[in-house]
Amino acid sequence: MKDLYSSSSLGSAKLTFIPAFIIISMVLITITGCDLLKEDLTGGTELILKVEAEEAVKIETHQFRSHLKERLKEAGISFSGAAVKKVDTIEISGLKEPGKEKIKEIMADFSGGWEYRFVEEGMVLTLKQSAVKRIKEQAVFQALEVIKKRLSAFGLSEKYAEIETPGFDRLKVQIPPDVDSPRIKSLFRISGILEFLPVVNGPFPTKEEALKASGGTLTDELTILRGDSRRGNKGYYIVKADPVITGRDIKKASRTLDQFNEPSVSLSLTTDGAKRFRHYTAANIGQKLSIVLDDRIITAPTIQDVISHDMVVSGHFTIKEAEDLELILRSGGLPAPVTLIQERIIGKEDK
Repeated sequence: MKDLYSSSSLGSAKLTFIPAFIIISMVLITITGCDLLKEDLTGGTELILKVEAEEAVKIETHQFRSHLKERLKEAGISFSGAAVKKVDTIEISGLKEPGKEKIKEIMADFSGGWEYRFVEEGMVLTLKQSAVKRIKEQAVFQALEVIKKRLSAFGLSEKYAEIETPGFDRLKVQIPPDVDSPRIKSLFRISGILEFLPVVNGPFPTKEEALKASGGTLTDELTILRGDSRRGNKGYYIVKADPVITGRDIKKASRTLDQFNEPSVSLSLTTDGAKRFRHYTAANIGQKLSIVLDDRIITAPTIQDVISHDMVVSGHFTIKEAEDLELILRSGGLPAPVTLIQERIIGKEDK
C-alpha cells in the first residue's frame, strides 16, 4: 500500500487517501423491529432538507470538462482554454481548424447529453435541458438513497423518510426521540463530496494573500480553498478546479490505524479510478495534491511515488470522526449539498 508524505508544515501528516431514473414514490423507513405506522415518534425530531440540485448540474459540467480536456490532449488537438461560462455551458477557445473532425468523433463517444457548435477558433458545449432535468431529479432520489444508507450504517436498519412533493427538491426525515439526533444531523450536513485537486500554490495565511499571489484574479480553472485547521492544516491554497479523481472512484472504504496507531480510513479505487490516479501520480511525483472533503482541504501532501488502487488517509481523527468518515464514504457522497431548512419537535398531534 503506497503512502504519500507531506513536505508542508503538516509534518507527519500523511496521505494514502485524502471525495436510472427511479419512479417517484414515498419511501417508508422504520426503526429496527418497529412498524412506523404504529410507532409513537412524539418527542422525536422532524427535519426538512433541501437538495441543492443545481449544484449537481455544476458538478456534472466540471467533470465533463475535465474528461473532455483529457480526450482532446490525447488526440493531439490544440486549444488554449476550456472555461465553464454557466452552470451548464463550456467554451473551448483557441481551437485549430484541423481538430474539428477529430472532435466530432470524440463527442460521438460521449452520451447524448451535450450539444455543441463550432464558433470562430473554438466551440461551445451546452448540456441539454432534458439532461439538466434528469440530473436534478436523480440528485434528489440519490440523496434520499444516500441518507438511507447513512442512517442504516449508523445502526438504524430502517427510518421514515420521503420526498416532499412540493418543489420536489425537499426531503423529510423523522428521528425517534431515543436516537442521537445531533450526530445524525451532522451526517446530513456533510455532503461527502470528495475530490483530489492538484495544488498550484500555497499555503497562504489569508485568502487575500493567496489571491494576490495569483495576480489578483483567478481563471475559472482555479479556485482557492481553505485547509481544515482541525487536521492541523492551516492556510489557503490555490488549487485546480477539475479533480484528478472523486468519491465516485471509491470502491471500498474501511476504518484502520495509521503508522502512528491513530484512527484513519483506507480506500480502494475502482478500476477506472485507479488507472487515472496511477497515470496522474506517475507524471506528478514531487508535486502537491490536495485531498478535499466538502470544499475543505484535509491535507495537501507531496506525491512521493506512483499510487494505484489502495490508499490510507490520516488526518488526526478521533475514533468517532474516523467512523463517521468511513460511514459517509461507504454510503457514497451526496450528488449535491443538502441544506437543513427546518427542524421541529414532533408533537402528539402529528401521530
